[in-house]
Amino acid sequence: MSAQLPIIDRWEANGWEWQHVFYPTQSPFVIPAGGEVQIPSERFIFNYKEGVLIIENVVFDSPYCGIRLIWAPSFDTADKFTVANLTAGIAPTDPIIYTMLPPDSPYYVIRVPSPWKWEQTMQLRLINTDIEDHYCIAYAYIVAGTNKKPREPERLTAEKLMLYSQLYPEIVPDLKKKMRATAEGELEPLGLSIKT
Repeated sequence: MSAQLPIIDRWEANGWEWQHVFYPTQSPFVIPAGGEVQIPSERFIFNYKEGVLIIENVVFDSPYCGIRLIWAPSFDTADKFTVANLTAGIAPTDPIIYTMLPPDSPYYVIRVPSPWKWEQTMQLRLINTDIEDHYCIAYAYIVAGTNKKPREPERLTAEKLMLYSQLYPEIVPDLKKKMRATAEGELEPLGLSIKT
């Protein structure tokens, strides 16, 4: 079971495959005046039947920058989550969103430290509500998602078969029979056969 989040524990208890994405960058880039930049790339959309934004940290050079979260069917934070709005208490903060400002930090920081669950699609965007261009200095996020497909059973490797054969010698005769049948089926199309 996962030690991270109850939602991931539930995915694992249901036997679903799931993915975990950690994406950090420290390459500054411009967010145009009154504009936005979609991350990790333009027009990128996360697609899962069920997903969770586990954490997002973004560093800006201006308090007029912030994050925009969009997911189906109609959730959109628009321009509410700027550093200035969050610091002034204008934007709702449930789940809690932290900000850091100079002099406590050399830059303006937004941190989403608690999970936000979403379904179907999610978009992450960085916004600039100022009339001048500003920079995103760095960002990082962790996202997990599942399409609720059953997890495939773990395949037996050659190393495991050898180990089991050594630990449990009584299975060797039956194992040989089953492996022979499998081998014969795979070798027959190649015109090869196993000699008795």
